[in-house]
Amino acid sequence: YIRQERYTGACSRSFYVGTDLQPKDVNAKFTDGILELTFPKEAPKKEPDVTRVEIGE
Repeated sequence: YIRQERYTGACSRSFYVGTDLQPKDVNAKFTDGILELTFPKEAPKKEPDVTRVEIGE
């Protein structure tokens, strides 16, 4: 005899994604019990080019 408890009903979850993301940029899909969220990835920040200048005395 195996007894399993299962929760049924509404569920909600929230998380912080930053200030640059707008609600219109987020896409959600719920298929076969799996919620898939898709949103744009932030482009990597490029380090500024460094120019060295020698100062002779």
